[in-house]
Amino acid sequence: MRENSVIQETKHKFIRRVIQRILLISKPKTRARISALGLKADRFFDAFREQSIDTDKNVQIFNKINKLSKVKVNDKEFPYIKESLIRNKNIESAGLHYKRNRNYKLWHTPEGQFELMRKIRAVDKGLIAKPVALVISEENRIMGYLLEHVNGNSLGSLIENKKLTPKQTLKIENKLHAMIRKIHNKGIGHGDLNKGNIIIDDGLKIKLIDPLDGRRHELNIRDDLAWLEYLNKELENYRRNWHK
Repeated sequence: MRENSVIQETKHKFIRRVIQRILLISKPKTRARISALGLKADRFFDAFREQSIDTDKNVQIFNKINKLSKVKVNDKEFPYIKESLIRNKNIESAGLHYKRNRNYKLWHTPEGQFELMRKIRAVDKGLIAKPVALVISEENRIMGYLLEHVNGNSLGSLIENKKLTPKQTLKIENKLHAMIRKIHNKGIGHGDLNKGNIIIDDGLKIKLIDPLDGRRHELNIRDDLAWLEYLNKELENYRRNWHK
């Protein structure tokens, strides 16, 4: 769940608590008005939730408003947007996340990650977040890229806060193996299946983010298998200690 959604959800809970307390001490004549106010608040936040879920529609609106241009990098064409255009925009409300490149990760090129996400989505769109546009500075340097903001929590966060039951971890394990097998069968690897790059929503739907580019797919596939083995052991340990 993105930060803006969490803030709105917290506001809603606070408003409902305040209304409930006022109802307890208010006179009968005013209770109907206060209850009506509570219903309006519910409708407002329900509408916000529906808007937050409709990521594809929000991304399309963002693209139309900003008129994404095209740029060629290593003979491949990418949509792009200037960093200055998104600096003062609330991109989270458009269902987007800005992944800025870190200078010390020189092999982690935004265009390489973007292209690998495209390849994974060509196998199955549901496997990984949607890349939207490269972000370019005023000096025409590639600074990072915009991608679909995935609703949910990282596997690491869910494990750390004991938010998963043992039965749910088994489901996640099986789903994750099936997803990775699917792209490996096409000769594609993610390369960085750490717990922070595996996002899980309330319905246990899994989406991957931030693949590792700049290397041969055989190496990514090899690393995927190593990550999966590590995650299997961690989830097994989690199940063993869940009741403690």
